[in-house]
Amino acid sequence: MPVVSRVLRKLRAVRHKSRLQLLWLAPAWVVLGLGRGAILLLSFERLVRLLGLQSHVCPLTPLLEAGQRETALDLGRTILLASSYAPWRANCFPQALCAILLLRIYRIPHAVFLGLLREHPHGKIKAHAWVSAGAVTVTGGGNAQPYTIVGCFS
Repeated sequence: MPVVSRVLRKLRAVRHKSRLQLLWLAPAWVVLGLGRGAILLLSFERLVRLLGLQSHVCPLTPLLEAGQRETALDLGRTILLASSYAPWRANCFPQALCAILLLRIYRIPHAVFLGLLREHPHGKIKAHAWVSAGAVTVTGGGNAQPYTIVGCFS
């Protein structure tokens, strides 16, 4: 019986997803895997070329139209959902690579931010990547506040 109830719960959850989320869930999952593979196989210098044009001054992303805003929100939710089903590490950087691709497909203006954080004076340095489109943080935004921005791409 637990298997049946689990399947029914997942089917009920699918009913609440938008068409865009259902359309992009499987492709986003595949792109997350490709992004993770690229991270493992390519140098950081080559990966940076995928992010867009580097800005020495972090730009504000342009305002979005209402439709673009909703699409960006849906794409972010889809990427987060796909990453929860990934058997590989689908943290902030693969999610950012996936968001870049999907936002480019929809021609939604966006900015990619890379940040660093030192936990304490002599502690480890943590890195984080997040993508914003207008006022929407598409990926990685829940914990981006304490990071110092070291790279910005648009």
